[in-house]
Parts: sequence; C-alpha cells; structure tokens
Amino acid sequence: MLIKSMINSLRNHPVIYFTKSDSLAHLHRAIRYIRQNENSHKGNIRLVHIYRRVEDIPKRLEANHRFLDELYPKIQIDLIFIQGTFDPDTIHAISQHLKVPKPAMFMSCPGEQFPYRIEEFGGARIIMD
Repeated sequence: MLIKSMINSLRNHPVIYFTKSDSLAHLHRAIRYIRQNENSHKGNIRLVHIYRRVEDIPKRLEANHRFLDELYPKIQIDLIFIQGTFDPDTIHAISQHLKVPKPAMFMSCPGEQFPYRIEEFGGARIIMD
C-alpha cells in the first residue's frame, strides 16, 4: 500500500517547464515533448518564467500561453511568473513551494555563458531543441 501511494503521489504532481522566451514554436515543442515522454505527468504543465525586472518579461508570453491552453484542452497549462534569478537555489525553492520534484522540472539547453552545471539543479532535466 505504501509503495502504491508513493507511486500515485509521484504521478499526480504537475510538470514544470522553465521558459525564458515567448516563442510559440519553442513552447509548443516543449509541451509536445512532455506529452510524448512524460505519460504519467502530462495532465498539468506549469510554464514558469523567472525574471529580474518586469520589463524583462517577454511581451507575447501571456498571449502564447492562452493560445496553447486552448490548443490543448485536456491539459491544464498554467503560467507562473517569479521575480528572481534562474539559479539552483531558486529552483530548489520553487520545487519546495510548488511541491514538484526536481526530476519533473524541465528547461531548454543552456547556452555557453550559463554559469552553473546542470548537476547543480538537483535532477531538473533538459529538453533539447
């Protein structure tokens, strides 16, 4: 019973995708990847954008979120804005606050200037474009 309860608990949490842009194509690919590869978690996807200044929020992100939410009526797609920096401590705090394990968190492949190693994110995964 305990093992079954633990498995159900793992399956019932949302998936988080950290987005830094408002590219509709990029967001759509991420959602498709999650739908195709995360069978047990595909009912609730939370798009999370971490920003430093309000001016840094991509202009079309909210509109593109609404479009994708309508495009996938069987999936609850939420959009969450968090003021801060994209770093391991912030990801850990989000994991704790939203009660989403880090292996259910995704990000796109970081660029060469990214100051952290992927291992520092405690199991968050990369979606390759």
